[in-house]
Amino acid sequence: MDLSFSTENASFVFGTYDRIKIEGIAYKVHTRTEVGYVFLRDDGPELAKQYSHQELARLGSVGRIRVERDYYNPMAAQKRQMRREVSISGLMGAPRRRVTKKEAYCEAFYDLRREDPSFKITDSCIKARMYELMGRASELADNGNLKGKPSEDFSVPPSARTRAMREFG
Repeated sequence: MDLSFSTENASFVFGTYDRIKIEGIAYKVHTRTEVGYVFLRDDGPELAKQYSHQELARLGSVGRIRVERDYYNPMAAQKRQMRREVSISGLMGAPRRRVTKKEAYCEAFYDLRREDPSFKITDSCIKARMYELMGRASELADNGNLKGKPSEDFSVPPSARTRAMREFG
C-alpha cells in the first residue's frame, strides 16, 4: 500500500470572512470556482482579480500569501478592537476585579523572584510557595499598591499552571 502524499492537487481554502494578502494587496473572497478564486480588492469598489489554484500554490510556496482569518467577521473585529483599546482603568465590575487579582499575584511572584533567585518557574516550586504568594498578593492589594479596590477572594489562589504565573515569571 502506497502512503505517499502529493500536494499536486492541493488547493487553498479561504473563509468568507478572511482577508487574503497576495503580494501585499489585500483581498476578500468573492467566489471559489473549480479553477481558482475570484477576489475583490479591499481598497476599491468591486475591483476583481482571479487567481487559479496553481497560481495560488506557487505564490504560497514562496511566501507571497498572508491570510488573516476572520478579519471581516464582525465579532472578531469587535474583539480585536477591545484588545487594543480597553485599558484596565476602563474595565468595570468583575472583569476589573479579576485583572486586579491576577496583577496582585503576578506582582507577588515578581517580588519573590527578585528576593530569592532560586524560586523557579516550575509547578512544584510555585505550589510549595503558594501560601507565601497568597499572603504577598493580599498585602499588595490591601496596601493600595494596585489600582482599584479588589473584592476578589484572595484566599483562592490560582493554580501553579496558571498561564500568567508561567508567562510572567
